[in-house]
Amino acid sequence: MNKWFAGFLIGCGLFLFSPRLLTLGESVSFFIAILSLLAVVKVKKTNTHLTTSLALSIFISILVGISYQNLVSSWLTQYNPLTAYLDSNRIVTLTGMVNNVNVAKPCSKTNTNCTPKSLIVDLLVTHVEKRKVDWLQPALLVRLNWFEAKTDSNLELKMGKEVTAHVKLKSVVGYENEHGFNRQTYMTAGGYKATGSIIKDHVFSVSSNNQNMAAFSTEHLNINRPAQRQLITDKLLRMINQSVSESNLEWRHQDILLALTTGDKQLIDYAKKDTINKLGIGHFLAISGLHVGLIYLLITLTLKLLIKFITGINSLINKVINKKGLGSKLSQSLTPMLVPNLLSLSFIWFYVFMIGAPSSAVRAALAISCWVLFKMLRVRLGSFTILLSVATCSIIWSPWSYLNVSWWLSFYAVVGIIIFFRLFANRTWSEGASIVENTKKVVFVAIAFQVFIVVWMSPMTMTIFGGISLSSIATNLMLAPTFSFIIMPSIVIGTLTLDINATLSLFMFSIADEILTWFWDLFIWFKLESGWFYLSSNTAFSLVFLFIVLISTLPFIYKYFCRLNLTVFRMLTLFILLFFGYKIPNIYSDTWNLWLTPKPIKSSVPTKAASNRTALFKKSNELRTLISVFDVGQGSSLLVSQQDRASQYRTGNFSMLIDLGPIFPSGANATQAVIEPTLQKRGIHDLTQVIVTHLDTDHIGDVSAVNGTQTESLIPQNCDDLNKLPQLVGTERVALTLIWPNISIWPELVDLWPNYSRNNKSCVILIEDLTSGLKLLVSGDVTHKVEQILVDAHHQNKINLKADVLIASHHGSKHSSFKPFIYASSPSIVVFSSGVNNRFGMPSKEVKDRYERYQISQYNTAESGQIDLLLNPNSQQIEIRTTLNKWSPFWKKQNPFSFHGQIR
Repeated sequence: MNKWFAGFLIGCGLFLFSPRLLTLGESVSFFIAILSLLAVVKVKKTNTHLTTSLALSIFISILVGISYQNLVSSWLTQYNPLTAYLDSNRIVTLTGMVNNVNVAKPCSKTNTNCTPKSLIVDLLVTHVEKRKVDWLQPALLVRLNWFEAKTDSNLELKMGKEVTAHVKLKSVVGYENEHGFNRQTYMTAGGYKATGSIIKDHVFSVSSNNQNMAAFSTEHLNINRPAQRQLITDKLLRMINQSVSESNLEWRHQDILLALTTGDKQLIDYAKKDTINKLGIGHFLAISGLHVGLIYLLITLTLKLLIKFITGINSLINKVINKKGLGSKLSQSLTPMLVPNLLSLSFIWFYVFMIGAPSSAVRAALAISCWVLFKMLRVRLGSFTILLSVATCSIIWSPWSYLNVSWWLSFYAVVGIIIFFRLFANRTWSEGASIVENTKKVVFVAIAFQVFIVVWMSPMTMTIFGGISLSSIATNLMLAPTFSFIIMPSIVIGTLTLDINATLSLFMFSIADEILTWFWDLFIWFKLESGWFYLSSNTAFSLVFLFIVLISTLPFIYKYFCRLNLTVFRMLTLFILLFFGYKIPNIYSDTWNLWLTPKPIKSSVPTKAASNRTALFKKSNELRTLISVFDVGQGSSLLVSQQDRASQYRTGNFSMLIDLGPIFPSGANATQAVIEPTLQKRGIHDLTQVIVTHLDTDHIGDVSAVNGTQTESLIPQNCDDLNKLPQLVGTERVALTLIWPNISIWPELVDLWPNYSRNNKSCVILIEDLTSGLKLLVSGDVTHKVEQILVDAHHQNKINLKADVLIASHHGSKHSSFKPFIYASSPSIVVFSSGVNNRFGMPSKEVKDRYERYQISQYNTAESGQIDLLLNPNSQQIEIRTTLNKWSPFWKKQNPFSFHGQIR
C-alpha cells in the first residue's frame, strides 16, 4: 500500500511542474497505457521478480498520479467563467460571500504609522453578471482591492456576509525572480482565480434569495449574518477592549491571542512577526497539528474522565444495593471508547470549519480522524502508512497543495517526529526504574527531541526562510510544555465560554496573555532573537546538499538496529529531493557544474565588444560580471555584481544597486519583497553603492530594507541636485561613467536644471566590463528631449553612447527610445523593465517596432521575469538567463496546453 501512496504523490508532484498539460487525445492514450501496464503486471505477477514487481507498481502509481494531476489541473484552468473578463478593463458584476477582509495595520517594518487607504477583500464568487456559477465549476475565489474604502463610516465588511460589487479583474501574477516572495505561486496555491479592484460607489446589497438587487449607500452593506469565525473575533476583541476601558487591564498580546483562537494573524505587525520567526516559535501561531491535537486530547481526556466518574459512582451505588446497573453496563460496552472519540472528532472538525478551514488545520484533523478510525476498526497500520494515506487524501482533495509551503512543512515535520520516536522507542520510561531515573530519561528525551527537530527542520527553514535559529532549541524547550498544558487549554476554554460566561472567558484569556507576556519578556531580555542567522545561498546550498546525502544513507546506517521501513524511507527521500528541487531549482545543476563543469545551456547573443584583453585579465578570469534586472512590476531595479564561474552563489567584492523598485501608498514595496531576499541569498553584505536614477515612486523603493542586510548603512544617491551628483565608484574590472547630467559638458544645466521634469533629471550611467569590453547603458526615465541632447553630444565626440546592452528609457514609453538614440547606442540587446498588463501600455508597440527594425534582441521583465546578463571575460557573447521560459510550469502560462506560447 505504501508504494502506491508514495508513487501517486510523486506523480502528482512531478506533473505539477510540467511545462504543459496533456490534451484530451493525449490523456486518453496515457490512460490506455496505464491500463495496459496494469494488465501486464497482473498477468505476470507470479513469474515476476519481487524487485521488478515493486518497481512496476511504483511506476504505475506515478503514472496514475500524473494522470490525476493532469485531469484536475485541466478542470481548474479551463472551466473559469472569469477568463473573458481578465485584463480586459471591462467592468463585471460579481456576487459572493466575503471570505476574508484584511484590516488596516502598519504597512512595513519602517513605516509603522502608515494606515492603508484600501481594504483587501477575498470574495468567494457565487454569481457572475447575475448568472449563478455552475456547481461543476471550481470554486471562484477572487482577491479585490477597495481603494479609498470608507472604513470610518458604518460600513463593516465581515466574513460570511454576501455582497455584490462592480469590479475590474486581472490575472493572478506576481514578481518572478530567482529569490523573494512569489505572489502568483502563493495565490495559486490558495485557489485564487483572479485579482482586481472594486469600482468606487458601485457596491450593492443582496437579499437571501438574490432578488431585487438595488444600488445603495455603503453604510447599508451590513445585512447578512457574519461567519462564526468573524463572530468569535468580534466578541473577543470587544471583550478585551471593554476590560481595558473598565478595569484598566493591559493586554500586550491580544494579536497573538486572536491568532491562536481563530488563525487570524493580521493584527501582528511586521516587527513582532519577524521577532517571532527569529525566536523559532512561529509554528505555534499556525493552527496546525499541535493545536488540533491538543484540543482533541483535551476533549478526549475530559470525556473519558467523565465516563469513568459516572461508571465509578454507579458501580459504588450498585455494590451497596447489590444490583448490576449502569456502571457495569458502561464498562462492558464500547461506550468508553466510542463516545469520547466520536465527540472529540466532531468537535475538532467543528473547530476547524469555525476558523475558516485553513489547509494546515484540515490536514491535522484528517490525520487524527484516520488514526482514530483505524484504531476503532482495529486495523493495524504503521505510522508511515497513515501519514502517506493522509497526504494522499489531501492531494486528492487539493492537487495544487504542493505549491503551499505549509504542506511541505507539516508532513516533513511529522516524518521527523515518527523517525525520532522510532529511534527512541522504549527509552522514555521503564517500569522497574525509580521516578528519579524515569524523570531523567524524560528530560533527556525532551532535550534530544528539540535538538533533533531543529536539525531535522533546518534544511526546510534554510530553504524557505533563508536562515536558521539556533536559539529555537531553548525557546521551544521553555515554551512548548507551558503552551501545551496551560496556554492552549486556557484559550480553548475561553473560546467555549465566550457566550456562556464572559467573566470566566476573560479570566482564561488573561491567564494566556500573562504567560505569553512573561515568556516574551524573558526571551527579549536574554536577546534570544539574536540567535537567528541569515545564510547565503552558497552556505545553504552546501548544508542542504550534505543533508540530502545524509538522509539518503540514513536507512542503511540504521537498518540493523532501528525499526525503519526502508521502502517507505526511500519513497520519503524522493519527496525530500522533489521539494528541494522545486524550492532551489539550481541545486542539482549547480552540483553538476561544481564537480563536472559542463557547458551550461543558455541563450547567447553575440555582441560587438572588442576582443583585446590585457595580460592581467587573461590570467585572472575567475570572476565575471553579472547584471540582474529584477522583475519589480511597473518599476525598475538592477544589481551589478561579480560572480564566480563555478557557482552562481559566489560573488566578488563589487556590487552596485541601481534603483530600488516601486513603493506603494500602502507601504508595500519591491525592495523588501525582492531585493532584500536576493541580497541575503547571494551573501551580499557590502554593497558598493546604491543609485536611484530619479525620485519617482517606481524607482525609490525602501532603502531601509536594503540596509537591513548590509554591514554598513548606505544613503541612495541621485541626480536631482546638481551639487550632490553621485560619485561613481568602479573597480579594476568595472568602469562606471555618469553621462547625464554632466556640468563639464553642459554648463548651461546649472541654470536650466530646475526647469527639467523629474524624468529628465534621471541619471544616465554607462557600465563597462573591462575584462570583456562589454557595455551596459542605463538611461533611467529620460524622454526624447534628453535623448536628443545625448545624441548631439555623442556625434560631437563629447560622450560615447555605444553599448551592447540598453535598459530602455522610461520602460519603453512612446515618448522615449527615438531612432537617433537607438542608432547612436547601437545595442545588441534591449531590456524593458515593465509590469504585466500595466495601465500605461509600456513598452509601446511603436517602440518595440523600432528596436525590431534595427534587429535588436528584446527582453521584457513582464514576459520573462528576472533577466540575468552574464558578461564573460575573453568572450564576445552575453549569456542570458530568464526566470520565465518555455520550461516554466503550465499554471504560469496563458495557454497551459502550449509549450512555446506566450507565458504572460
